[in-house]
Amino acid sequence: MTTYKGIKGFKVRSLAADPLPSVAGYTAGGNMSNARAYVGGNGTQTAALATAGNPRPSHGTKTEEYNGSSWSDGGAYPTNTNSLAACGTQTAGLAFGGITPPVTTATNEYDGSSWTSGGALNTARRYLAGAGIQTSALAIGGTGGTPSVSPAPTSTEEYDGSSWTAGGALSTTRRLGGAAGSSSSAGLFFGGNDPGPSAAFNSTEEYNGSSWTAGGNLGVAYDSMAGAGTQTAALAMGGATYGGSPILGRTEAYDGSSWSSKSDMTTARSNLGGGGTQTTAIVFGGTTGSVTTATEEYNEFSEPNDFLNIGQVYFNTTENKFKFTKEGAASWAAGGTMSDARYGFWASFGLQTAAVACGGADSPNEFFATTEEYDGSSWTSGGNIPTALGSGGSLGTLTAGLGAGAYRFGPPAARLSDSYEYDGSSWTSGGSLSTQRINSAGFGTQTAGAISGGSNPGNTIVGNTEEYDGSSFSSGGSLATSVRNGGSAGTQTSGIIFGGSTGSVSAVTQTYDGSSFSTNPASMNTARTSLKSGLNGTQTSTVAFGGNTGSQSNATEDWDGTSWTTSTALPATVQSHGGAGTGAAALSFGGTSPDRADAYEYTFAGTATTETATTS
Repeated sequence: MTTYKGIKGFKVRSLAADPLPSVAGYTAGGNMSNARAYVGGNGTQTAALATAGNPRPSHGTKTEEYNGSSWSDGGAYPTNTNSLAACGTQTAGLAFGGITPPVTTATNEYDGSSWTSGGALNTARRYLAGAGIQTSALAIGGTGGTPSVSPAPTSTEEYDGSSWTAGGALSTTRRLGGAAGSSSSAGLFFGGNDPGPSAAFNSTEEYNGSSWTAGGNLGVAYDSMAGAGTQTAALAMGGATYGGSPILGRTEAYDGSSWSSKSDMTTARSNLGGGGTQTTAIVFGGTTGSVTTATEEYNEFSEPNDFLNIGQVYFNTTENKFKFTKEGAASWAAGGTMSDARYGFWASFGLQTAAVACGGADSPNEFFATTEEYDGSSWTSGGNIPTALGSGGSLGTLTAGLGAGAYRFGPPAARLSDSYEYDGSSWTSGGSLSTQRINSAGFGTQTAGAISGGSNPGNTIVGNTEEYDGSSFSSGGSLATSVRNGGSAGTQTSGIIFGGSTGSVSAVTQTYDGSSFSTNPASMNTARTSLKSGLNGTQTSTVAFGGNTGSQSNATEDWDGTSWTTSTALPATVQSHGGAGTGAAALSFGGTSPDRADAYEYTFAGTATTETATTS
């Protein structure tokens, strides 16, 4: 049946510029001069201040000022400090607490060019949060003692421009939380952790000048984020789950009663600095696995702006072009080439822009003890392990990684229980596994990790899990189905293992809660072994790629916590390769057959893009 639209067509809007890519999102700003984490952050998107930070002593007195496009040096901070709090503006800033060492009560005021001493805190603390302005500020939570596991205090202090006085106590002891607020009588504190129960929090508390009351919970429990805005219009940006991995790019907005998810940062990071408002914020520095100089600016747009919608057709009057919008597909792109083609890595871990590849072999039977590090574009040499190893289980980040269990190529050849820890430059011996094993799966962090499955010296597939605390292994819960050569992701208390071999290729998904594994009803679409994954993804968000289904595979699948979805295939079929990254940004490198040195970077689907309509 002929319709009016079929005869006359449909109306096309004329726009002077392309629609904005989203209602809210991040764009790159100018990089800091000094890469650092645990940095004090305050100010606005066009006039921000980054103070002190780690690594000390090189950056502990650095101050940098941002003008909306680039950073320049400011006045030196009086004491070499990190893990401090900051608030106020670029020309009337306040920084307090931190560790020099020892943990300090020092307060310093900034006038736009130099720092002068202010009144001392009543309680020395680091990992605290700050909110307000130079003459009406809050110091919230933190850790009082020198050890990083010292109890987190509940105390709050209020600053009037010259001295600190005791305020109301938090309901929950916390450190490494985020804060926002306009004064000492209107503060907000959210997230954070307590090393006592070894837990992160999703709770929020609001301050009225004398006491704290409960607010709406964050979407997940995490810590080490940056905060911006006010008590009724705040942002939480970045951070990490308890133990430091996975590092998050998430953003949440608070409206005075509840939090809602916003666009993720381009570069996931924790222990970062930030400032601004809920609609125009800035984040800088932090750690992505290694300290970074990256700056990102956050903007939330409102009507009458035009926003990009999938399927939209319009005429750009400035460019005189018809355009349309579509959803970007998941994609793999070529990355940098490794120095050595190899497979069967002993350890592979980290992020897409900060990854580690160690050990392995090649087909001419050359065995490797070397390490290569990836920075998002190229590979460089790292520290060597004491002897050539392959087929281990691994986890962690570029500056805090772990490899455990191994096949020693010999002489004499053997399956080992050894572990080694990586700090970004060298390997040192860690605790030994109770089970000698190869081809196991790792997840979690260097100080709160787990090694599961694999095969023992008798080549029997095992199902036991061993948990690592940074010095030694202890028994954890056994796999529901014993596997070797599986993919993995998540944390010590919220892990996931998938695929692998049970004697035949497997598609089984198994999740770990810190004490036991259970079989998830959602199996992978493609059963396979010797696959890799976005290792620093989560139990509810990761990606699986490559492997062997009976023959080499390039299959890629995305996991959302409920089901597996087939995604864009790897450019090459590969098995026994290395893997790193997250569900949104993963990395595949090396592998066989033939022996490979190439790397591929994965970007998750869903980004809306604009294209010009062409006719022929």
